[in-house]
Amino acid sequence: MEVNPLWFLIATAVMALAPLFIGVGTAFIKVSVVLTLLRSGLNAQQVPSNFAVGAISLAVSLFVMSGVINTASEEFFKIDLQKIIDKPTVENISKLKPIAVPWIDFIRNNTNPEEIKLLLELDHYLNKKNVQDTTSSNLLNSDETVKNQPNVEIERKTETQPSLPLMISAYVLSELKQGFIVGTMILLPFLVIDLVVSNVLVALGMVMLSPNTVALPLKLLVFLLIDGWHLLFTTLVRTY
Repeated sequence: MEVNPLWFLIATAVMALAPLFIGVGTAFIKVSVVLTLLRSGLNAQQVPSNFAVGAISLAVSLFVMSGVINTASEEFFKIDLQKIIDKPTVENISKLKPIAVPWIDFIRNNTNPEEIKLLLELDHYLNKKNVQDTTSSNLLNSDETVKNQPNVEIERKTETQPSLPLMISAYVLSELKQGFIVGTMILLPFLVIDLVVSNVLVALGMVMLSPNTVALPLKLLVFLLIDGWHLLFTTLVRTY
């Protein structure tokens, strides 16, 4: 069976962009931030390791995105792939758009409206600045048009649906914000343990003993007693 060479280019582009998509289009970034802050709070050097953090983040992301993957798979099998493979034109490739709809809905449903509003304001500011820069060389009698044109464009964009790049950026900001919120709640109990251990060691005159040597086993013991992994992953999954 002869395959159109264009598909090799498409496959190469997909494989190159796959890590970026996983990082900004799934739950990966939030989970990885929380696990990194957990490791920092434990002060356990490389436990869990970078590989473990990445593997756990990927596993949780697949679990969270399972509904999106299943829906996208159903849409995938409804498409006449043979026609697209034989003739990979823009019109035929555009028929794959229904596959991305579940993912776009996931992004939209898990994005904080405040982040969208912020990015819309920044987008309007950039557009307004670009319009002013491009029209600054015009005649002086066009000043009124220059002032009014950005406002019209801002109102027009506000009424329409935000673009996909803007939605992805807002989603990343939302994930980072929620990841740091969860991570801060994890760090606070560990901070209390560090303070208590440090004060106790100073009171006992054991200033030569590293507080982390005593605090680390206590942190791990508390984390296991409260079933920390269960609480952590339950909290992360319920944020979606």
